[in-house]
Amino acid sequence: MLKRLSVVVLAAFSLACAEDEPRITVTMTGAPFTRGADAAQPGDFAAVVSYIVASEGGQNAYVGTCGDNVDAPIDRMVGGQWTPYDNDYCPATAVRGSARIAKNRRRMGMAVIADTGVYRVRVEYVTESNAKSTAVSDTFHVR
Repeated sequence: MLKRLSVVVLAAFSLACAEDEPRITVTMTGAPFTRGADAAQPGDFAAVVSYIVASEGGQNAYVGTCGDNVDAPIDRMVGGQWTPYDNDYCPATAVRGSARIAKNRRRMGMAVIADTGVYRVRVEYVTESNAKSTAVSDTFHVR
């Protein structure tokens, strides 16, 4: 009986601690994306890819920023492997920093992708307890 009670208490404690940690989600908006149709400027053959980074859980999460947007690397599927995609996701002229995403809040992010393919967004974040983690979007296509 004591052993069973200990298991129940441990499970409840684990659940309470898990709810206290932030959970970051990355949701794509407007996928699939088409080069030219979503162009940043007329005549541009790149696609503007937008996403929402949301925080759920009991703590704040801190993310890197590039100007007003979340600073997130883009990965591209190449030969069955995820590889970093060099899309200059943060221009040298933009101010880099960090921002807090409070519980049940969100921030927008944006990237410009010039090549067709399958991609994902990776958002690295830090919790109030200084734990580092990464949230990854679902895959999306750029045509």
